[in-house]
Amino acid sequence: MSSDLIWQAFVGLGYHLTPNASVASGYRGMGTDYSEGLFTLDVIHHGPVVGFEFRF
Repeated sequence: MSSDLIWQAFVGLGYHLTPNASVASGYRGMGTDYSEGLFTLDVIHHGPVVGFEFRF
């Protein structure tokens, strides 16, 4: 059992609000191509991503 192909891609921008806090936004895509016997799974997920980081 193994996937034929798994991939992901991300593009984004980040901004430092303060020396300890930053925000980021972007777009991410992930794909899986898997098959075993008669079962086949070939999917692509994609959409926006938003994140916040605080360092202390």
